Parts: sequence; C-alpha cells; structure tokens
Amino acid sequence: MRIADLGPKILQSGSPQLALELILKELESTKSELMNYVQNPETSERALNFVGSMAASGLSLFNGLIKDEMKITFINTFLLSQVK
Repeated sequence: MRIADLGPKILQSGSPQLALELILKELESTKSELMNYVQNPETSERALNFVGSMAASGLSLFNGLIKDEMKITFINTFLLSQVK
C-alpha cells in the first residue's frame, strides 16, 4: 500500500490515534524497501547531484542579486551626488 492509498483510510478512521496507527503500520511494512532505496549508490549519486545543482543555482541567483543591488547603489550614489 502506498501513502496515496492511505488517504481515504486515514479520513475514514475517525480519530487521530487510528490514523497514526495506520501510518505507522505502513511505515513498518515498507521500511526495508525505503532503506534499500536510500542505500542504493545510484540514488545517493542522483540526490547529491540534485543538491549540488540546487546549491549552485542558488549561489548564482544570490550573486546576480548582489550585482543588481550594487548597480542600484552606484546609480543612487551618482544621482544623489548630482543634487545641488
């Protein structure tokens, strides 16, 4: 059973305790499958590549914003120096 299949059962359970028991039972039954997936070297490599590319993209965006802020600061400084 997958989490999507659990949705209706959780809604029908009627109480938070029963919903939690359903979720815990599903987690216990799929724990070994999850661990095999996480320990797979291919999965680890894909995850590291994803995190690395997101970090690089974020750094590029941050650097771009800093450059834009510096341009605005220089323009404002120039404009203020022109006021008499």
